Amino acid sequence: MRGRIILFLISISILTPLHAADLITLRGRLFLPPDQPGRPIEVVLRQGKHVITRSAPDGENNYEFANLATGRYELAIKVGKQQTQVSVNLCCNPNTVSVVDVNLDRSSPTIAVSFPLEPSDVVDISELRHNYPEGILKEFEKARMDIRGGRIGRSADRLKQAVKSAPDFYSARALLGMVFHASGCYRDAELEYLRAYDLNPKSVQPMVNLGSLYIEAAGARLLDGRQYLDEAISILNKVIVMKPNSSLAYCLLGLAYFKKESYEAAEENLNKALEKVRSPAAAHLMMANVYMKQKKWLAAIDQINIYLRENPFSPDRGKIKSVRKEITAYLKTSG
Repeated sequence: MRGRIILFLISISILTPLHAADLITLRGRLFLPPDQPGRPIEVVLRQGKHVITRSAPDGENNYEFANLATGRYELAIKVGKQQTQVSVNLCCNPNTVSVVDVNLDRSSPTIAVSFPLEPSDVVDISELRHNYPEGILKEFEKARMDIRGGRIGRSADRLKQAVKSAPDFYSARALLGMVFHASGCYRDAELEYLRAYDLNPKSVQPMVNLGSLYIEAAGARLLDGRQYLDEAISILNKVIVMKPNSSLAYCLLGLAYFKKESYEAAEENLNKALEKVRSPAAAHLMMANVYMKQKKWLAAIDQINIYLRENPFSPDRGKIKSVRKEITAYLKTSG
């Protein structure tokens, strides 16, 4: 999991004109290696083989494309002669913003960490009291299958229709919040998580995910002046009161404090997460990041070793081993 400047971009758009209220803005930031100053950068937005629009990012590597319809797109980031492709599913509600940051910097010693979203409750007893139309329930199950199959846009369409037909359908709202969240539709996700919580205040799932959302939003270019990390900490502390054994809530608290550069508080909460029976594997990597910031190099290596031992098939092993190698080399040269 899942952390997220006000210069505007000049872009050439060849979209078919639509009503402004029906359109979405795609916005994000490119994180580039520090050794690439002066190289020409271009961001191209395609749909299939069709180029929709293209732009050069601003001086802080922010890009923005307005007046986009929902659908699946490809972002092509060209840095000099190198090109990176990123798939984007625009499924936000009309007149909102989707945030998609792209990290091309592989030089940072910090390990990239993402925590999973809290899964939907297996069975929500309160849902059984509702007599939802059979068609709505079928659409909900199809939406779940679409998510498993990577058909995010189709899943969002089904869930939007479900909550329109059954506004008090908690599970549909909680799942729609997760779909919006994964697609960078932060404001839409926030509303769905809050609506889900209002429908079922005993469930911590939407609040845990809301805390995760706020941490991501703190690094995004939402331009609304909100203190998202403080909001995340407040929400996650409430979650822990409701569910003291939530290792994910403690992990996210650790991440929020890390981003606030409150490393002792981050360490304290991550230790509480690791004390739980089931803690996310990424908690060890997050703790390694904290120790690196505190220059506790041997402790950082210990956490990395634990993660590598417990996750032998992790796709990020190469990057993590290279960070361990850098730390070991630094310790040798520093005596």
